[in-house]
Amino acid sequence: MAVSSSDALNGNTTFTVGKYLYPRLYLSYGMGLFVPGQIITLRFHPGRFWNIEAQNTSHFSRASLNYQIEK
Repeated sequence: MAVSSSDALNGNTTFTVGKYLYPRLYLSYGMGLFVPGQIITLRFHPGRFWNIEAQNTSHFSRASLNYQIEK
């Protein structure tokens, strides 16, 4: 569980709960606290530095392929 701002809901505060369905697959659901809106996020980690993320909100859907370098 987390309370944070969400870029997908225009920076508004959301309450989010999530769970790892498998060791590399994460699903979360969030809802706006002060403005109406919902967000569902599915994140898959196929490798150490890669992740694939799909989001569906009340207003739009998006997907991204992310690469992260740690120093």
